Amino acid sequence: MKTFTLLQEVVHIPTKKKGQVITTKVDREGKQMVEVKYENGTTGWSIPEALTNFIQDSVDHTGEFLSD
Repeated sequence: MKTFTLLQEVVHIPTKKKGQVITTKVDREGKQMVEVKYENGTTGWSIPEALTNFIQDSVDHTGEFLSD
């Protein structure tokens, strides 16, 4: 399950909108919900699966991963 912290910068995958997490809550069914404030000033609720952290996703990794 994806978890997000307050003020984390995210992208809403279906709409490609960038925003910031302003609230998280658990609904009656035990599912996490995330409220995002988008760059244009609007807010909306989303499920974590529809969000991605754009800072991590925008970084190109080069080189090799070394094991311990």
